[in-house]
Amino acid sequence: LANTGSTLAANPQAPATGGQTLLGSVKSLAVNSAAQYTDPTSGDPALLIHLPDGKFVAYDAVCTHAGCTVQYDPTQQQLVCPCHGAAFDAAHAAAVVNGPAQSPLATLKVKIDAKGNAYAG
Repeated sequence: LANTGSTLAANPQAPATGGQTLLGSVKSLAVNSAAQYTDPTSGDPALLIHLPDGKFVAYDAVCTHAGCTVQYDPTQQQLVCPCHGAAFDAAHAAAVVNGPAQSPLATLKVKIDAKGNAYAG
């Protein structure tokens, strides 16, 4: 994994547990940063975020307003849409902070195992 701008490639041949897809290791994902990947369920762009409190969260990166792809802003600790300025709170279930979006981003299931591997699904 790497900071926002890098892409995690879901590896269809990677080991899967209970229908989960290996995304990669989170050991190199710094606190208060994000990595992009493709959600294996929907095919949408997604973001795995390493929050400042050390927790990991993942969201569908398609803005609920007009479908643009949001990016993580570590300064604001928010997901921000470059098209119309919508902002979502990364630490609180991607709740809308600024419109024009009126619905939060979809939360995605990601599991981090004891070895630091992230799995989607």
